[in-house]
Amino acid sequence: MHPPAYWYRKHTPPLIARMAASAYRVGLRRRQRKLLEKTPSRPGVFVITVGNAIIGGSGKTPIVIALSEALAAQGHAVAVVSRGYGGKRNAATPRRVRAGDSPRAVGDEACMMAKRFLATARSASSQPVPVVVGRRRGDAVTAAAEYLAARPGGDEKTKVIISDDGFLNVDLRPDYRLLAIGSEAGFGNGHVFPAGPLREPLADALGRADGVVITDPSPPPLAVVVPVWQTESILANLPVSPDTAVFAFAGIANPNRFFGAVADHCDAHSIPFLGAFPFPDHHAYTMRDLSNIQHGAHSSSHPSITYVTTAKDAAKLDVPEFVAHPLMVSLSIAHQDIHFQDSSLITCLDKLIEEISTLDGQ
Repeated sequence: MHPPAYWYRKHTPPLIARMAASAYRVGLRRRQRKLLEKTPSRPGVFVITVGNAIIGGSGKTPIVIALSEALAAQGHAVAVVSRGYGGKRNAATPRRVRAGDSPRAVGDEACMMAKRFLATARSASSQPVPVVVGRRRGDAVTAAAEYLAARPGGDEKTKVIISDDGFLNVDLRPDYRLLAIGSEAGFGNGHVFPAGPLREPLADALGRADGVVITDPSPPPLAVVVPVWQTESILANLPVSPDTAVFAFAGIANPNRFFGAVADHCDAHSIPFLGAFPFPDHHAYTMRDLSNIQHGAHSSSHPSITYVTTAKDAAKLDVPEFVAHPLMVSLSIAHQDIHFQDSSLITCLDKLIEEISTLDGQ
């Protein structure tokens, strides 16, 4: 969705939006009361949720990937659960994302994570982190835990389930809640949806979080008593030859941030940056879209053009109908990697997981 302009302006939102926001907050309060009635996740499974305070991108999915790979490297059996937004199989029955699944079936982010985990496992000769999609988070967590228990091996320390989003989900009461904050626009006008970009009052989100992860180098000021961890975002696999020009496209929550990073990279390597083509988040690409991207790039008449997009977008293009399109020959997939500036978050989680596991075993 394209946010209304007043979300990021400091004047008062329209009256109808403020009235709708009041009704939305009443619903939120009811959801939160239900959340407090939930019992913690079942023994033997440590559940982490990674959510964000605003509607839009905050880098939570790259955080989920980084946490999953780091905790798996610590010896834990890790799985990720996702709603599978945009997928046709976003059904009540959870299922694991397989290597050949289409983003149109299981969702673009779930498909992208599964591909990433498979590639990581191949390079490390280890088992991949499974990704389970399902409409109900609690059922998806149970299915993921059962899959981990049944797979070969079994020498891992503890089963850990990481939920991509679900910060407000009443179907799940996690053991640890991480709030991702990373929008360059901060918290907008400070109002709750639909009067503003906040999913809930900021004080409520911060008060329920066990920790905060910052993904933006210039975050908004925060007054919190929980630990705050700063990250560094790195785009890998970008062109480095000045003999080619670059044209970027993306259908993500904050495409301008991605385009700015690509442009900065091109400037640092003396590569001509021809421009960018934004699409809505979770956009389902068509052949016409690819042709429009090519038309926009070729208006510069540069003889050699590399098209750069995100791993999330590339997952939607990795289907038979697009293989023969000329754009795919010159496609470069930029991978966003999140690096924690220190190891204290992983150390903290590893210790807490072991403590909870010990208590469950008594």
